Amino acid sequence: MAPVSDVPLHGVVTYTLLLSNRGSESDPDVWVTDTLPAQVAFGGWVQNAGASRAGGTLAWRGAVGTSSAFVFVFTATHTGDFYNETILNTAQVSGTAQASAASAAFSIACTISDTVQNAQDDGVGSLRQALRGVCAGGYVDFAPSLAGQTIGLGSSLVVTKNVTVDGMGLAVPVTLSGNNAARILKVANNARVTLTGLVLARGNDTGAECSDGVIGRSCGGALKVDAGAFVTLTQSAVQSSTAYFGGGIGNFGTLLIEASTIAGNTSGWDGGGLYNRGAMTVRNSTISDNTGYYGGGICGVDSVTTLQNSTLAGNTANGGGGGGLRHFGGTLHYSNTLMAGNFTGGDCYVSASNVISTNVNNLVRNGATCNPAFTGDPVLAPLADNGGRTWTHALLAGSAAIDAGGDSCPATDQRGVGRPIGLHCDIGAVEAPLQLPDLSKTVAPTSSAPYHGVVTYTLQLGNGGLLADPEVWLTDTLPAQVDFGGWITRSGASVAGDTITWHGAVNTSTHYVFVFTATQTGGYVETVVNTAQVSGNAQSRNASAAFTVQCAPSITTQNTQDSGPGSLRQALIEICAGGLIDFAPGLAGQTIALDTGLVISK
Repeated sequence: MAPVSDVPLHGVVTYTLLLSNRGSESDPDVWVTDTLPAQVAFGGWVQNAGASRAGGTLAWRGAVGTSSAFVFVFTATHTGDFYNETILNTAQVSGTAQASAASAAFSIACTISDTVQNAQDDGVGSLRQALRGVCAGGYVDFAPSLAGQTIGLGSSLVVTKNVTVDGMGLAVPVTLSGNNAARILKVANNARVTLTGLVLARGNDTGAECSDGVIGRSCGGALKVDAGAFVTLTQSAVQSSTAYFGGGIGNFGTLLIEASTIAGNTSGWDGGGLYNRGAMTVRNSTISDNTGYYGGGICGVDSVTTLQNSTLAGNTANGGGGGGLRHFGGTLHYSNTLMAGNFTGGDCYVSASNVISTNVNNLVRNGATCNPAFTGDPVLAPLADNGGRTWTHALLAGSAAIDAGGDSCPATDQRGVGRPIGLHCDIGAVEAPLQLPDLSKTVAPTSSAPYHGVVTYTLQLGNGGLLADPEVWLTDTLPAQVDFGGWITRSGASVAGDTITWHGAVNTSTHYVFVFTATQTGGYVETVVNTAQVSGNAQSRNASAAFTVQCAPSITTQNTQDSGPGSLRQALIEICAGGLIDFAPGLAGQTIALDTGLVISK
């Protein structure tokens, strides 16, 4: 037959049957029967040596003499529904002496992309069939009707070729479920697989592919990455799955988890959420509410684990030794990562200090062996829908993680919100919104302000958060070195002496501006700092502005004091470089007693 491979779906093939007799005797009564398989339909004759056809069955009967040959050539059209399938056709011949058969097969070409059409475990339009039919390097997505639906699997999907499975086109993620009876997905054979926009739930590996050193054990309740394989998991959730090692995921190859949540998984031993025996990077992701014996959230054993801007919270290690993270041997790199609220054995445990190779701007509430930069209270909200494709832990007002991260962080957080929002990136997977309320203060000029001259202060009060604050108080008490001058922009504020106040509601996206002048009443070359305070139902914060007063080109010393206004020491502080200091006539013949030496550096 021709062609034998890469036949287009629903394409045409050509079959050739050759009937001959190379024996020494003729056969007077020979039957040939060829019943086409279900996946093809008869097309037409190209060459017919007297055969007949009834539906999909071709037949011929006659005598076959010695050295004779009969040729039958016909076309057929592929009618099956599957890419990448092999179709076998077998013809039979029987005569008075004996019977035999001959077969020919062709394979349908794979497809570069396929769309899953239904939630069936197998068959036409299923995810399992799409993974069979797609080419290496191909792409699988989902029909819009599968948004929010569950694909129940009777057995694990095993992927052995490079492929992308993309659920991002769905308004609500599709769930791949192991129905608490099967692992959901295994990636093997050095395949490179990308999974995005999916929920992997209720996986349960019941096999024994992994070993505890004595007997075989299950591993990777939802997902197993074999040695040599490379998996990228993005904007996805892995939840409610179970295995002995790695209730959620067991990694023995290379795994990148980004903008994803691993939650509510359980292991019998290591790694309630994640078990790593290969190379694993977790970036902008949340590991929450998982339970294992060791390493409730993550357990790394003789592996390389990299954590970047991730949150590990609410995980439990029943055997102790790292409720959030346990790393035995291997190498741990972690930066801008938050671990708090994990139970039994602290938030973080490493078997030796040299396990940690990178340690930058991490907040670990309870985990001295991991030597974090910060140990304060991150004030985490419960795991919830805070926007984005996956659930996260929000940072609440007063969190020690806010603005405490380094400036080298991903451009967005787990939800896709831009970083940073404040002065610096926040530690963990989620960037906190602008806090309620938001206050800034500036002054002009900031340097060389005229001695006893006028400066202009600007206060800006806004709300860039998600909630309105119905009761906000703003107070600005001017320092002793300045006196209030007058209003330029008032916005409803009042002044009593040198104290400015404002009280009212600050709705989302609202903005109030207060501009006023003040007169400097202090000395030369001083720095005047003014701090305003704002407090609301959510929290309080301050904002400051400072200016410096210009030096004096000439000063007259007024008294014999060692220091303070009118003293020689003060004159030397306030005089400009190249300036002139002289003495009041009343100092003629007087003595200026110094407690310490005068140091002149200009």
